[in-house]
Amino acid sequence: MNDLMSLISMIRSAQNPQTFLQQQAQNNPMIARALQMTQGKSDDQIMNIANSLAREQGIDLAQFRQQLGI
Repeated sequence: MNDLMSLISMIRSAQNPQTFLQQQAQNNPMIARALQMTQGKSDDQIMNIANSLAREQGIDLAQFRQQLGI
């Protein structure tokens, strides 16, 4: 979970989060796949994807978002 928190912190501090994620995707296949999965999707569709992925990992996404303050 610390890795995820570090990533979120880096995204928040980046001047352009989308560019930051694209750069990270070049070195990290998981980030590349996540970006590919969300391309062209609506906000609701992305939330559904995130909820499904979190549920598969046993994570309550609503509780996680609350901990992050988002």
